[in-house]
Amino acid sequence: MRRSKLIHFLLFFLISTFLPIGCSDPDDFEFPYVYMNVTISVDTDPEFIDIRLPSGAVEIVTHPNGGSNLGYDNNGLIIFHGVSKFYAFDRTCPNCLPESIAVELEDNSTAVCPLCESVYVLPSEGQPAYGSVSRYFLHQYNAYYSSGVLQIYN
Repeated sequence: MRRSKLIHFLLFFLISTFLPIGCSDPDDFEFPYVYMNVTISVDTDPEFIDIRLPSGAVEIVTHPNGGSNLGYDNNGLIIFHGVSKFYAFDRTCPNCLPESIAVELEDNSTAVCPLCESVYVLPSEGQPAYGSVSRYFLHQYNAYYSSGVLQIYN
């Protein structure tokens, strides 16, 4: 009888110790840190005409200020003009990390990963669409707009 309790305790201990290893929590996910400091003249630069009005989006793959890094692994950014604010997303698919796959702007409201085919909804702060493989939002940088100038930073 005593040996049976010891076996049950050991089985319970082993199962409870090793069970969490196989499970991953989306809240534990951390996007790699990338220094970001970009200034964009939205009102005067013709490259950004698509984001002058709400619901517009644009991909940026080269640094407008001549810097070297623009997003994780230099994949670039997607800037989306929401109803009341601007959003700046890293183009790297968070589901495919550590592989560096850039999502592509499909229309003014969604971005799609060419590898895992996850769809991200830009007006919903980069949330993966229902049915997408990804459980992670697109990585978002701070965006501050004032007097025709958009500052993107972290």
